[in-house]
Amino acid sequence: MDFCDSIFVTSVGYDQRLSVWEISTIITTKKNEDTNRQNSALPLSLRWKFGSVCIIGDVGGMAVAQVNESLTLTSKPQVFRVAVVGEGAQIFTVDLASILAK
Repeated sequence: MDFCDSIFVTSVGYDQRLSVWEISTIITTKKNEDTNRQNSALPLSLRWKFGSVCIIGDVGGMAVAQVNESLTLTSKPQVFRVAVVGEGAQIFTVDLASILAK
């Protein structure tokens, strides 16, 4: 069985651009005679998914908060707020469903 597990991360660089990145790895489960199961992961891949101009100069910190309030145990959060602070503050809304649909 092969499946892909994805993690999304945000960053702000010296170019004053908020970026959303997807980190993925493919995890393969193979049967092994000794253990009856063995997991092996292939190398990580990093893909840029979204960018937006950030008006904050000299970024000093960033925080991410989940917006979805009615999640079930099987659903994944889709909407986040990203606060960027430094010489001022700016808040972004990141909708993963919209980003992935592009």
